[in-house]
Amino acid sequence: MMNLNNTVGVFLAAGLLAGVHADVVYQDDFTGAAGVATATVPEIPPVGFEQKSFKTGLDGEGRLESSDPLAPTAGYRVKLGGAPLTDDLTLSEILFTVTMRTPTNDWIMIGFQENDFNGLLTTDANTGPVVQFNPGGTVILRGGTYSGGTNGNVSVPFRHIYANSEVITATMTYHIAEQTMDLVINGSVLTNGFALGHEFPVGVSSDPVVCWAQMQLRLQPSAADGGGYIDSLQVVSASSAYAAWAGGWGVDIGAETNDFDGDGLNNLYEYGLGGNPVDAADRGGDFEFETVNVDGTNQFRFVHPQLSRPNNGLNYFVQQNANLVSGLWTGNGCRIEGTNITGGILDFATNSVGMEDEQKYMRLFVAKTGSAEALRASILKGRPLPLICLKGAVHVSVADFGAVPDDGQDDRDAVVAAIEQARSLEGPVQIDFDPGIYDFFATTADFSMSSANAAVPLINCKNLVVDGHDAEILIHRQDVSFVWVWSSENLIVRNFSVDYDPLPFSQGIVQSIDTGNGSFLFGLQSGFPEPNDPFFASCDSWGMLKDASHPGRLKADCPSFFSYSDILAEGSGLFRVVLADAGRISNFEVGDPFVINGRSASIGRYGLSENITFDRITAYACPGSLFVGSRTSQLNVLNCSGQLKGNRLIVSGADGVHCQSARIGPWIENCDFEGLSDDCLNIYGLPVYILEQLSSTQMTVYARAPVLPGDRLVFFDPNAGQVLQDTTVVSFSGNTLTVADPVGALNIAPPGTPIDTRGWKIYDHAYNLDAIGNRFVYRNNTMHDGRRYGMLLKASYGLIENNVFEGLSRTGVVVENNINWPEGFWSQNLVIQNNRISECGYGNADPCALISSLKLTGFMDTPIQKNIYVLNNTFNAVSGPALELSGVSNLTALGNTFTSGSTSGPLITVQYSEDITLTNNVDEGRVEFN
Repeated sequence: MMNLNNTVGVFLAAGLLAGVHADVVYQDDFTGAAGVATATVPEIPPVGFEQKSFKTGLDGEGRLESSDPLAPTAGYRVKLGGAPLTDDLTLSEILFTVTMRTPTNDWIMIGFQENDFNGLLTTDANTGPVVQFNPGGTVILRGGTYSGGTNGNVSVPFRHIYANSEVITATMTYHIAEQTMDLVINGSVLTNGFALGHEFPVGVSSDPVVCWAQMQLRLQPSAADGGGYIDSLQVVSASSAYAAWAGGWGVDIGAETNDFDGDGLNNLYEYGLGGNPVDAADRGGDFEFETVNVDGTNQFRFVHPQLSRPNNGLNYFVQQNANLVSGLWTGNGCRIEGTNITGGILDFATNSVGMEDEQKYMRLFVAKTGSAEALRASILKGRPLPLICLKGAVHVSVADFGAVPDDGQDDRDAVVAAIEQARSLEGPVQIDFDPGIYDFFATTADFSMSSANAAVPLINCKNLVVDGHDAEILIHRQDVSFVWVWSSENLIVRNFSVDYDPLPFSQGIVQSIDTGNGSFLFGLQSGFPEPNDPFFASCDSWGMLKDASHPGRLKADCPSFFSYSDILAEGSGLFRVVLADAGRISNFEVGDPFVINGRSASIGRYGLSENITFDRITAYACPGSLFVGSRTSQLNVLNCSGQLKGNRLIVSGADGVHCQSARIGPWIENCDFEGLSDDCLNIYGLPVYILEQLSSTQMTVYARAPVLPGDRLVFFDPNAGQVLQDTTVVSFSGNTLTVADPVGALNIAPPGTPIDTRGWKIYDHAYNLDAIGNRFVYRNNTMHDGRRYGMLLKASYGLIENNVFEGLSRTGVVVENNINWPEGFWSQNLVIQNNRISECGYGNADPCALISSLKLTGFMDTPIQKNIYVLNNTFNAVSGPALELSGVSNLTALGNTFTSGSTSGPLITVQYSEDITLTNNVDEGRVEFN
C-alpha cells in the first residue's frame, strides 16, 4: 500500500535557510575621492537606482561621514528599485547589513522606508524596520503611530553590546509577511522575531512598503574627528523557492497545507512532486512499485519523483509502518538504492525495504529543509527501531531445570542452567518462566554488586528472549541485580515484576530533633530494614526528607539529600541519625518522613552490548538505577515502570535510565517512572584525558570508552569554556592517539600525577562525539513525584515528544554539558515537542526546561547547544521563569504555553545566545535578554 502523507513540516524563517534564493540588491563600500556621496557608483546598483545625500559625503578613505557636524538630518538614502521590493510576493525577507563606527554622541540610524525624503517616520513614510544606535545602547523603532493626527514613534531599547566608537557589523533582517525583524551585532543576536507593530493613518496601507534604504548620522563629527561613520552597506533580498513556485499560477493557491485543486495532495507535495496545484489531473511524477528478489530475499522496491534542481528547500523521506492505527512511521530499514538523474525538472529515487513482516505500509514524506519535521524524520531514520521480537525462537523453560515458583527456594541455579542451555542452541532462543513468585539469594558472603550475584546473568548471549509471562521476582539481598547483561546482542527481557525483601531503603519518621549536635531521632516504620543495616555501610548511602502528602516527592524548600556521619540504635525501632553537616538540621521538623537509600544493584545492568530491550518490567524497589550501564548501543526500554507500593516513599536509589558512552542512544517509550531518587534519564559520554602531548597530532591518553579510527573528537578547555579543536581519529593503539588536525598546546596534568577521573575536570580534555548516546528517542513517557531532573541530556539528534513531567524536585528537561562531573558533551539537533512539564523545580524554584553551555565557572561565551526545536509544549513553572536559555544557538520556540506561579518577572530568560526565534507562544512577551 502506498500512502501519501499530507502533513507539512513546520517552516520558520530565521536568516537565510536552505530553499531560499538570495539576490544582492545594493552593495557599496564607499570608496572614491572625498566629496558628496552621490558622486560614487556602488558596486551593485539596482534597477531604478537613485541616491540622495543630505550633508553626507565620502572621506576618501572608503567611509561615508557627515559633512556637517551640526547637521541634525545628515543622511544618505538609496532607492532599491523601480518598484517597491515588497511588491514581490515571493520575497521572504530583506537583509540590511552595515559596517559602521558607533557614535560617542547623539545617534546613527539605519532602516527602510517608502517614498518620503524628509525623515524615516513621518506621516507618509509607511516605513519598514528602523534601528537607532546610541552611545547608551540600541533602540528599535516599531513604526509610525498616530494620536490626534500627530506623528510619533514607539521605541524599544535593548542592551548595550558594543562600545562607543567601536567598529561593528550589524545585520537587520526584515521578515516581510510576519512584519518582524531580527538584529545581529558582531555575530551576537540582539533580538529575533521582534514584532514591529506598525500602525498607520486611515487610507495608508498596513503593509509596510520598502523602496529605500536610509542612514542618518545625527550631529556627527567627521570621521577624522572621531565621529560615527558608515564603512560599507549591503542590501540582500531573499525569496523562498517554494514561494516563487506558489506565486506563479495566476491565483492564490493558499497555504502549503491547502489542497487548492482537491486532488488529495497539498500544495507542498504538488511542489515537491512536480505537480500542478490548479489542475486536479496533474499530480506530478509517477510512482513505481515492484517486488524483487535480491540474493534470495524478497524486497519491495519503490521509486518516487523528486525535484532535480538544487536548493529546492525540500527533504524526501521514504518511511514504513507496521500498521495504520498506532504504529510509528520511520525511515529505518528503508534503503536508497540510487537516483536516476534525468536532466529535467524531476529525478527519480529508488528505495527498497525488506518483506519479512506479515504486513507493511509505506509512504513518501516531504518536509522543508531545516524544519522540525525534517529533523524528526532524520532522527527516526538514523535510529533503528526497538527490538521487540525474535521470530522462530526455540523455547527453553526454567521449570525443566528445577525452578519452582512460590516455594521460597533459590531459583538462581535453575535459571543459570537454562541460560547455559539456550546459549548452546542454534538460532533465536526463548527462555520461559511460568507465572508465580521466584526467589533469588546472593551467592557471595559479602556484599558484592557483580554478575556473580545477579538473578539472571546474560553474559556473551545472542538472539535471546527471556519472557517472564508476568512472573514476580523477589530478591533477598540488596546487592543482587535482577538482570546483568554483558558482551551480548539482540536480547529481550520482558513481562516481569521485581521487588526486594529486605528492601534496599529504610524509612521512618522524625521523632525529635537535637539542634546542638545536628541529629534527630528516627522512628523506624514497620516493613523496612534498620537504617544501620550493614548494607547501607557497604555502598553510597544518604537520606532524604520526603513529603508525606505527595508520596515520592521531596519536602519542599530544603536540600535534596542529607549525608550522615553516624547512625546509633537507641531502643526498639529508634535510631539517632547524626548529620554530616550539623547546620542542615534546621530543615527538619518533628513528623517529617525520612528515607535512607543504599545505591547498589539494578533491575537491568548492561555493558559492552548492543540492541538490548527491556519490555514490560515493573519495579517496586531497586537499590540503584532501574536500568544502568555503559558502552551499550540501541538500548530499548519499553512499557516499563517504577511504582510506589504500599506506604513506601521511594522506588529506587538512583536513576530511571542511565546511558553512558553509547554509540547509538536509547529508545525509551511508554514508561511510567515515579519515586526515583535521581534523574529519570541521563545520557552522556566520558572525557578522554591527555597524559602527554607527543606532537600537535599525537598524544597518549586515558580513555574510559572505546575510541575508533574515524571517530570525531572535540578538545575542550573547561576553564575558558572554549572548543580548542574539532577533529577525527586517525588511529588509537594502546594509549597512543593520533588525530587528523593539529591541536595546540594543552593544559594537562603534570607528568606523574595520579589519574583522577573527577579531579582532572580542571584540565583540557576531549570528548568522543561518536560515543555520547546520539540518536535517541524518548516519547510517550510519564515521570512524576521524584527527586532531581526528568532528563539530563548531553547527546545530539534526539526526539523528546509526548511526555509528562510532573512533581519532580528539579527541572523537567535539562540540556547542558555537565562540566563538574565531568560528562559531555554538546546536544545539537533536538526536537522537543508536545510535552507537559508542571509542578517541577519546587525544591529550588527551577525552570521547567533549561538549556545551557557551561564552563567551570559560569557560562560559555560561544554556544555549543545548537539547532533545537521547542514546539507545542506546556511549561507550568512553580515560580520564576519557565524556560532558561544560556548559551544556545539557533533555537526555535513555537506554539508553547509558558506560565509561572510568579505573576511578575520573565517567563523566558535568554543570555549568551544567538538566533533565538520565539513565535506564537502563549505569554512569550515576558522575555528577558541579558
